Amino acid sequence: MSITSRSAIGDEQIAQIKTVMAGSPGINKTQLSGKLCELWAWRLTIGCHALSLVCRRLPDDWLAKYGRSVVLAETVVKRGKSRGTAFKAANRTCVGKTAGRGRNDRNNERALPQKDVYLMPLARRWRELLLSGKG
Repeated sequence: MSITSRSAIGDEQIAQIKTVMAGSPGINKTQLSGKLCELWAWRLTIGCHALSLVCRRLPDDWLAKYGRSVVLAETVVKRGKSRGTAFKAANRTCVGKTAGRGRNDRNNERALPQKDVYLMPLARRWRELLLSGKG
């Protein structure tokens, strides 16, 4: 099945979406997307395609909304849940891991799981732009 044929959603997929939402009250869009990708077995191909579409739009959308350009895209992925295959295939580079602290970790407890951090340049001269303060 090609990517374009997967983009059409029929009655069966709508019923599956409703079932997932009914079984998970309070689910947000990101969590719903993840569950549906697992359910429909959308793996590497669709993941790379989705990432490339988002990254293509991001600079213009960001500039329109915030009036500043964006030069790097960052993605944080739970370790063990994903090997980062789709991110690597979408030209993202793993630059390290988080410390396991959340924004509310005032006591330095590091109670959260570590996550891998992936970056993707969105501008050719991203280093120069970041160092100059124009990015």
